[in-house]
Amino acid sequence: MKGYCIMLSDHNDADNMFKIIKIEVRDVYGKQKIYPICENAKRFAHIAGTTTLTFATLKLIEELGYTWELHDNALSYLKQILKV
Repeated sequence: MKGYCIMLSDHNDADNMFKIIKIEVRDVYGKQKIYPICENAKRFAHIAGTTTLTFATLKLIEELGYTWELHDNALSYLKQILKV
């Protein structure tokens, strides 16, 4: 059986622009849940075997060199209504 190793380099600044995941926080029965929005965030949730991300998982994702952006549904809704 052959093994494969894929090397990922952080040396290229162009690669770093793809190291942002988008999430949103929803209140579900009084608990804050972190939902992935972009494909990479969904992949991390899939790897974790969950549909949401935890604060501990976000910390590990940050240790891999990723940052996250919080998507605000209320703000997006207002922008849509106001056409800003």
